[in-house]
Amino acid sequence: MAPTFTVRKSNDRGYANLGWLDTHHTFSFANYYDPKFDGFGSLRVLNEDRVEPGKGFGTHPHREYEIFSYVVSGDLEHKDSTGNHEVIHRGDVQFTTAGTGIAHSEYNGSKTKPVHFLQIWNMPYNRRLPPGYATGHFPDTTKQNRFATLIAPAEKRDHVDPGHADAEKPIAIHSDFWMSAALVDEGKTATYRTPKVVEGESETDHAAPRKLYLHVVQNNAKAKVTVKSQGAEATLTHGDGMFVTGFHDELVVANEASGVAEVVLIDLA
Repeated sequence: MAPTFTVRKSNDRGYANLGWLDTHHTFSFANYYDPKFDGFGSLRVLNEDRVEPGKGFGTHPHREYEIFSYVVSGDLEHKDSTGNHEVIHRGDVQFTTAGTGIAHSEYNGSKTKPVHFLQIWNMPYNRRLPPGYATGHFPDTTKQNRFATLIAPAEKRDHVDPGHADAEKPIAIHSDFWMSAALVDEGKTATYRTPKVVEGESETDHAAPRKLYLHVVQNNAKAKVTVKSQGAEATLTHGDGMFVTGFHDELVVANEASGVAEVVLIDLA
């Protein structure tokens, strides 16, 4: 049976421009509210943010959520109440487990150029987790015409084969949540399957249908991708997203326009 595709066009997202911050919201956030888009499975927030040089989000508290940033371009500076201080760059993922409580700030680490990143929030299965922090470095080479796994369930991430010599193990998250990214060259394809986990001589598969959210990063105005799975098909351009329900086989993403199409994919129970 074919999965169901529901496309969300870029211009249909929530939007705010605060001068220092230009942001699009896939789900209800801050002053944007749409009851049809309050979350998708455990996924609660996916904002596409651009922050002006030297500006950012001042220190503020969080609880329970796991919050992470995927840097598209520029430098993102992170500080938190547990003593972490780091500047991350293109392709890096900064990951915070808020748990019982943490305060952090996120600033543009450059005084001359903007930073563009995806800010994502997920609700873990486990409440009252201890606060935590991790960073993953995922070079573009690991994503070229393939989906690189960036985030994986904590109990499975050590058993995931990164599948590329330059790839790190994915960051651990506390739910059945996988995040991947691909850079699809003009005229090429990338195929996604929910990662299989190898433990000893046995291999775990995902028999139950899953949910996917696919996002075309808004960094190539000419981007146009065709997505196919089991007879379902849709076309997306830059900034568009797509909700997939009933996924159980593979998803093929083809770049049909000029330049590289960058896509981020979230796979949920």
